[in-house]
Amino acid sequence: MPPTPRARARLLARSGRAQPGLFAPLVLAQAAEIEALPLDAFLTDPTKLAKGLTALHQALGTDAITVFGGDWSGDTVKAAVEATGRLATTSAGEPVLVAVLTGPARMAEQAEAGSLADEVAAAVLEDVGARLLGVLKRFLEAGVNLVVVVEEALPPPAVLDAWRSVVTPLVNVTRFHQAAPVMIVRHATADALSGVPPSIGLCGPEGTTIAGPANRLRGVTLAAEPKEWAAPPPGTPLTLTAGVVPGSCRFAEVLEACRRVTDGLVP
Repeated sequence: MPPTPRARARLLARSGRAQPGLFAPLVLAQAAEIEALPLDAFLTDPTKLAKGLTALHQALGTDAITVFGGDWSGDTVKAAVEATGRLATTSAGEPVLVAVLTGPARMAEQAEAGSLADEVAAAVLEDVGARLLGVLKRFLEAGVNLVVVVEEALPPPAVLDAWRSVVTPLVNVTRFHQAAPVMIVRHATADALSGVPPSIGLCGPEGTTIAGPANRLRGVTLAAEPKEWAAPPPGTPLTLTAGVVPGSCRFAEVLEACRRVTDGLVP
């Protein structure tokens, strides 16, 4: 009998490997469709959130439940943390619990209206990093097993060291809780990815190459749109999506795509 998804996530955290590989598309909004609730109401109700995410996981047959998609509005964080605690103790089969965090560079860009090139960028990154670290600790204490940090791009060279100093504590606290930290950078060259702290694994589209140890690349990312999904190469430790699946994608579309991937997976 193969190890549970959570056991494989712990192995991924320790060694960068997991066998069988974990299929963990970042699916969340489609659970609101199952519960027949507006998305905002669903994301702020911990009871409905836990119930809907359980139903979504059971229907899709994946290895993971995405408990948080990076939406900081209203009471979403509080509800997601509470739902995570419930799912950590009640989910059958021990699925991996995934928290998706908008990366500090992206959050700082939003705070700075799109620019990280001025003299206050490092201070903004530090402030954003403190907020992210506080939220991350809450999810890890509630039982998250996999942390996915999503950046659109890496920051300019002038603030790269400041960015790295913000990312490193996020990695350290994740590892302290025996969870696996990975990062997705949607728009970056292989050379640019060498600027990511080596302590955090990277996931990218099939064919991505990264300098360094072979296990630096922890897995592949599928397109955010389910219609483009296909099974990853054999032996892939972790398969994610390149961000949270848009709420505009219907549950039926996601279900068909998950079946297409799992039918093509090689044991």
